[in-house]
Amino acid sequence: GIADQLIDPYSAHYTFDTAIEKDGFITVCGTVNSKNMMGGYGGKQPFVAVLPKKTPGVVPPQGAAVFIKEPGDPDDMNVFRDCKHG
Repeated sequence: GIADQLIDPYSAHYTFDTAIEKDGFITVCGTVNSKNMMGGYGGKQPFVAVLPKKTPGVVPPQGAAVFIKEPGDPDDMNVFRDCKHG
């Protein structure tokens, strides 16, 4: 999850900007700001969480695809485009 990628997950402040339902998944877009190794807040970093939509009688797989990346990463352009236009 997101907390696993942070230096100090207990200091994290989250914003949840958009939730988009598409193709059986829910994509949640937002930002997270947490303390860095120097003890100061490093600034808001975008995150995207892609979760399987709950379907009655279907057990979703363990975990979810969650990542923190800059929106300029070409591999993630479609996901971040959905976030901006959701």
